Amino acid sequence: MYEDGPGGGLEHLNSATMTSASQLLAKNPTGRAHITAHEFFHAWNVKRIRPIELGPFQYDRPVRTLSLWWVEGVTDFFAEELLRRAALADEAAATRTLAVTIQEYLNNPGHDRLSPERASWTAWDPNTVNHGYTVSYYTTGALLGTMLDLALRHATDGARGVDDVERYLFDRYAGPVGYTEADLRGAVNTVCGCDLGSFFDRYVHGHETFDFGTYLGFAGWKVVVTPSTTDSTGRSLADIRAAIASVNGIGSPGGYVGAPIRLALHIPDGSFAKAGLVDGDTLLAVNGKPIIDEADFSARFANAKVGDRYRVEYVRQGILHTTTVTILPYEMVHVQIVDLPQMTPQQRLVRARWLHGP
Repeated sequence: MYEDGPGGGLEHLNSATMTSASQLLAKNPTGRAHITAHEFFHAWNVKRIRPIELGPFQYDRPVRTLSLWWVEGVTDFFAEELLRRAALADEAAATRTLAVTIQEYLNNPGHDRLSPERASWTAWDPNTVNHGYTVSYYTTGALLGTMLDLALRHATDGARGVDDVERYLFDRYAGPVGYTEADLRGAVNTVCGCDLGSFFDRYVHGHETFDFGTYLGFAGWKVVVTPSTTDSTGRSLADIRAAIASVNGIGSPGGYVGAPIRLALHIPDGSFAKAGLVDGDTLLAVNGKPIIDEADFSARFANAKVGDRYRVEYVRQGILHTTTVTILPYEMVHVQIVDLPQMTPQQRLVRARWLHGP
């Protein structure tokens, strides 16, 4: 069911509720295809096949699991897979989406400090428990799903992939049973016919930087990473990497509708953190102008240049503070996915199965 609104979605056992601006759908009927596919696949992944600790669900306390990277992130992988198989995304569009996701991952300074399991477990906590870093289990999970799919198809000559892992879990753990982290690892190894324990140790439980070269190489792709310190005009990149926490109700980082505006910050050594601000601070004003919503915040820093100074008023633990944010330079990377100069028949097969399925 769609409602006219700013955007978002929530899965239920036999349905899903999503919001989208009607003007967006009028202009582009497939503009919300990804979230539709994501919420649709939740009918399997989480509503019928779930980590054992997510059922029966407790609504009066935080419920912790190490597996949100699979529950939400791999659901994002399946959403993109559905769009490819429905011919709503061709190879060029699919690789662009993958490149953007890799770029988002690499440009997050926490990507090699915080494991996907740790990010899952601490989803209820302020990022101060992770020394100010935040890693998206959506982003990491989607990439892990892609890497696993390519690894499985490489190991089985294209015959099996993450689809088969999901079917294996469904056949054995659907309904009231639930699966453990060990069950998930076992399912992947069974589908593979090999031991992928090191994959989990390095990239799921551990926080090693993902080896995109090896895994995308299975499909005949090369990942080109280009660092940059300037924007399209040649001006130094201004570090304004901060945002406003989303409003999702009482208990969420952003609080409820009408609550004071809170800072969302996951760059511990960036411009805002160097000024003493931390994730969750309540923002009042920038250069004397009130901050009422996210649009206000974005507008204040829209034209920021390296060296600019901003006076920020904020509240922490009920006490009013004032600080000066000096805009610092930073480096980001751009990612492209290109074909290898020569491809083997196996690489062509793996790519075809990733794009179109069996």
